[in-house]
Amino acid sequence: MFLVFGAYLLATSDTLKIGQQLPSGGHLVSKSGDSRLELQKTDGNLVLYDSHNKALWSAKIRKHAGDIMMLQSDGNLEVLDNQQVLWTTNTSGKAVTQAVLQDDCNFELQSSTGGIIWSTATHCNPPILPTPATPSPPGPTPTPSSPTPAPPPTPVGENVSFLALGDFGFGNSGQKQVAAVMKKLARTNGLDFVVSVGDSIYPTGATSVNDPQWKSKWSNVYSGPVMEVPWYAVMGNHDWESGASHAEIEKTKSSGGIWNMPDFFYTRSHKVGDATVAWVHLETNLIFYGPNGENAAIKANFEKEGWKTASDVDRHLAKAEALLKQVQGASWIFVVGHEMNLGKVCSHVGKMGSLTTLFEKYGVDAYFGGHTHALGFTESNGISYYLTGGGGQASGLFGCGGSCKRDWGSVSMGVLHGTLNTTDFHAAFHDNEGKVLFTHQQRRRQRMPGAEAATFGTKEAKRVPLDDKRI
Repeated sequence: MFLVFGAYLLATSDTLKIGQQLPSGGHLVSKSGDSRLELQKTDGNLVLYDSHNKALWSAKIRKHAGDIMMLQSDGNLEVLDNQQVLWTTNTSGKAVTQAVLQDDCNFELQSSTGGIIWSTATHCNPPILPTPATPSPPGPTPTPSSPTPAPPPTPVGENVSFLALGDFGFGNSGQKQVAAVMKKLARTNGLDFVVSVGDSIYPTGATSVNDPQWKSKWSNVYSGPVMEVPWYAVMGNHDWESGASHAEIEKTKSSGGIWNMPDFFYTRSHKVGDATVAWVHLETNLIFYGPNGENAAIKANFEKEGWKTASDVDRHLAKAEALLKQVQGASWIFVVGHEMNLGKVCSHVGKMGSLTTLFEKYGVDAYFGGHTHALGFTESNGISYYLTGGGGQASGLFGCGGSCKRDWGSVSMGVLHGTLNTTDFHAAFHDNEGKVLFTHQQRRRQRMPGAEAATFGTKEAKRVPLDDKRI
């Protein structure tokens, strides 16, 4: 039973009707009391909890205490702060009549006949794929070495929402169109972080941490929730053309936690439900082009780093392998690089084939890259390859001179939206108008924990200096 004063819901209910509002600090409670949806007074976030007070889902709203939630007359459910839309279900015109919090911890928008128009797709006891048990070795467990400080950990929850894009730093109308789509996706689905697959500043990279291009081609282009979460970046070939190739690393220290690239190689991790998700960020430009680079400017910058011979390429591959070994205790393993490697048909470019072999050897789930200004997908030997290089321009051929086999591709601007839970990863490519072009869903692997599992933590992981000679 509930009471309504004006449009506000004042007492506990499991239902929100058209025109009703949930005030800051208000909540819906399912009939059995097993689930609770709360508009938190402290930060304005909309969070769904089970009976053990465990967060199952959230709208990923930050720093908006005092907001309200309203089921609009057009069927759209919105969280608003002074008429600014912070989050929405984008269900206008779809005959929604009420929002109901179910006993199984699913929050639904329903039609007059009880049909589900939209839901959080949550359950109180989500299934988790079994992992074979491995007996503990005798004797004391070695103490892991202390990691080098890295960016703040991404939020822990039952689902993670992120955006991945590359080749975006033009400051042009195309980049701004994709930025508007990203903002809308973040408000609709929530957002935990953004992955940049490189070429963040065109045409020749940032010259310093104070280069005005950081504003004109990044922070002034993206706004709202997209600039309230961490960005995790790698270098693209155009980023390497600047004489200040460390500018993106140095920006990590001066962006207030938004821009993150602690080194050319690094790892990070976070939890999603009971699963550990590992991200391995690689420097692929030397592996792709070799020590001579794409041009004289890149070659000169490689030489400044001491990368002058084929042996340095091999050391980069060894570094990549060391990181993949390190994360073998993770439930999900995602890798980020700039140059794309859509399966083995692109293996003739540089030593990218060696990288593919490592991915297959160490059970990588997905690789995210760009370089080609387009969107594409290929699955090869259990690994999903996502091309998301349409962040500001659509041009050129796919992969290796157009010869790269792919399962799907489009010469389009756009962004990849990824959602991840304990058992499944769902990827959707959206173009610069917001249209969904392609989706793919993959199931979590059943992994046999290796010896490295005991040394892999679940906090933000390690900055990996290139002068480390231990590998």
